[in-house]
Amino acid sequence: MAKPNISADRLRELVSYDQETGVFVNKVRRGCIRPGALTGKPKPDGYVQLALDGRTYFAHRLAFLYVFGIEPKIIDHINGVRFDNRICNLRSTDYFGNARNSAKSARGNSGASCSRFKGVKKNVVGRYEARIFHAGKSYPLGGFATDVAAAYAYDMKSMELHKEFGRRNFLPLM
Repeated sequence: MAKPNISADRLRELVSYDQETGVFVNKVRRGCIRPGALTGKPKPDGYVQLALDGRTYFAHRLAFLYVFGIEPKIIDHINGVRFDNRICNLRSTDYFGNARNSAKSARGNSGASCSRFKGVKKNVVGRYEARIFHAGKSYPLGGFATDVAAAYAYDMKSMELHKEFGRRNFLPLM
């Protein structure tokens, strides 16, 4: 998405932003939208969008712009919930940081090798293998009797490699 054509000052003229709830409220009348009305519409993919000055913007990008006055290239939802636009849940990152915090991929989940955990798959002999990716490199973590043990091994390595950006199966961020 291209950078918005709205400045932080213009944004603050049009709406107020509650950092505790992540909600935007209109300050001025805009068409049929009255001052004091909540603004923003959730999309099917989970992101919230706002229409301002004839353009549509992602709420998480506007929240960052509203609070910090800048718009980073990539903004990560720490807890992975796309509609949670509280400022404490948003952080500036790069592509790799955002990818490390992604949920378990839905690709390839329709076979005997699928697992319910991120970084885990079942091999042909019925054991579970754990593997993690970091900085373009694959790290095999071994074979395990259960998917839970493999997922725990993934989490431990994720803490080491991904630090606070890692999405874990069980363990907290840090």
